[in-house]
Amino acid sequence: MKAFFKIVSLLLFVWTASGCEEEGNRKPLEYDANPPGQISNIQAKAGPGIVTLRYTLPHDENLLYVKAVYTLQSGVEREVRASYYTNMMTLDGFFDTEEHEVKIYSYNQSEVASEPVIITVRPEESPIWEIRRTLALNAEFMGVKVTAENKTKADVAIQVFYKDSLEKWVNMEGIYTSMTNINTTLRGLDTLNYEMGVVIRDRFQNYTDTLYASVSPYYETTLDKSRYRGANLNGTDTPERQGSEGISKLWDGDTSSSARYMTEQPSDGASAFVTVNIGQLAQISRVKFWTYPEWMPSGVWPYYYRGCPRIIEIWGSESPNPDGSWDDSWFLLSRHEVIKPSGLPYGQMSDEDKRFAEAGFDVTANTLVPRAQYLRFKQILNWEGTTWLDMTEIQVYGDNR
Repeated sequence: MKAFFKIVSLLLFVWTASGCEEEGNRKPLEYDANPPGQISNIQAKAGPGIVTLRYTLPHDENLLYVKAVYTLQSGVEREVRASYYTNMMTLDGFFDTEEHEVKIYSYNQSEVASEPVIITVRPEESPIWEIRRTLALNAEFMGVKVTAENKTKADVAIQVFYKDSLEKWVNMEGIYTSMTNINTTLRGLDTLNYEMGVVIRDRFQNYTDTLYASVSPYYETTLDKSRYRGANLNGTDTPERQGSEGISKLWDGDTSSSARYMTEQPSDGASAFVTVNIGQLAQISRVKFWTYPEWMPSGVWPYYYRGCPRIIEIWGSESPNPDGSWDDSWFLLSRHEVIKPSGLPYGQMSDEDKRFAEAGFDVTANTLVPRAQYLRFKQILNWEGTTWLDMTEIQVYGDNR
């Protein structure tokens, strides 16, 4: 028994000692005051707002990492580190195409630095300038549409602002994106003429100059959802799927996963569709829909999944044939493809994908067609590659004056 207690005491001592060592600042067993050698054979390759370095590491068993130090256009000093496991690093955050001095140090495991190797690099143009050149502000329904190209998928913030009636600049909601084709509408404006401006910022606090534009938004109003009704004309709509909670769920105000409307998958592979009477005759300007975040065994609730629309058509009619047929009384309001901002594979999504879906998908309607009171949602293709329909909410906008 005494031997047992001695063993337990020894194990407790070892465990306590190792825990203390982990919690403290661990240092090399022997302090090495000798600086490591410098890197050599440095090759620099310029890219948009970046410079990639490749180099030869010094032959030093105590080498820990390599650090580059340089100053950004904002005046902030930036450090980039690379471990001894690699012989390359990427310097980022550059705003212009001027020459920049970079100091590169080698560090050993005692955090002793070598003398710096000083080089000069010249990056290519920052991605924000390409975005700035392609940026446009155009009138939208009660708002402004912001479009631009972002071929490098840079993480950027776009800030739009306008002059109010007191001649003061007012910021609209910021746009934070890495989408290749930026196409975002900001609303909350009136049908006045606005003097507007927009700037682009990257994550290194680099800003473009301001683009100015004059924008006059178009009129629309939110069409009252209390007047929406199901309109299964002559029973021609695709039957509801088991687990669907009724068509009225599409206008109950709940966009969560707990309220959804689903159709069956047509046996002949045709497009599923559902008909809604919006209870008022209006020139439809746009339709917004929300989709179902599907549960997966991993615990993730991804959008862009299963029966959620990927390509959907929205049709309108003032007075459809009561037999429910697709005759000349129906006209196409829009054919819309949902684009996942990240482009990630099926079943995966980024934070931006999630924000994009939670905000709902905006479908701009063709305003050159007649006014409509009935809408049909026709599923051309869902995310699993079939045609059954799965949505949680709709909202219709237009001019019902």
